[in-house]
Amino acid sequence: MFGWLRRIVGRHRVPPAPPVLRSEKRGRAFYQELADHWGAQAGQRPAREIVAREVAGLERRCRVKLPPDFRAYLFHAAPVEMLYDEHLTGWWPIARIRTVAQECEGWTEGEVGVPPAREADAWLVFADGMIWSWAWAICCSDGPDRGRVAVIGGSDEPVVADSFREFVLLALEDSHRILPV
Repeated sequence: MFGWLRRIVGRHRVPPAPPVLRSEKRGRAFYQELADHWGAQAGQRPAREIVAREVAGLERRCRVKLPPDFRAYLFHAAPVEMLYDEHLTGWWPIARIRTVAQECEGWTEGEVGVPPAREADAWLVFADGMIWSWAWAICCSDGPDRGRVAVIGGSDEPVVADSFREFVLLALEDSHRILPV
């Protein structure tokens, strides 16, 4: 019944079972462990200088300043190409990341569900679930939602994590807290 899904996911590298990431690990060590979990191998990840240019390009292209933990993720663990994990979360490469306004152009405010919709240019979509049945975005505004992660697509309570780091830990646990309700 789900053969079509296995074929699609089979085209992408699927990492082994999630690691136990220690919450006390900070910055580079935390995201390096995530990258190791995803099976990053020599030659699969761009040189650090390329990543720095890509991150700067993302900030210019989307006209935002990234929250520190999301920036650390991009530098140390973001996949080079689309990566589906064992929970069918599609983690986007830097070049694929876009604002909610760009990604959801033409949607109505209720369909997007990111608080507040007037800041759709300040939320960056960085991953999707079940081949874009829903997606997640991080707030890059200077407002009260800065750094928070929200689910896009049919949720009454769109904010699912207060930080990107918290989101990653919940995603690795396959927590239902990050799914649309």
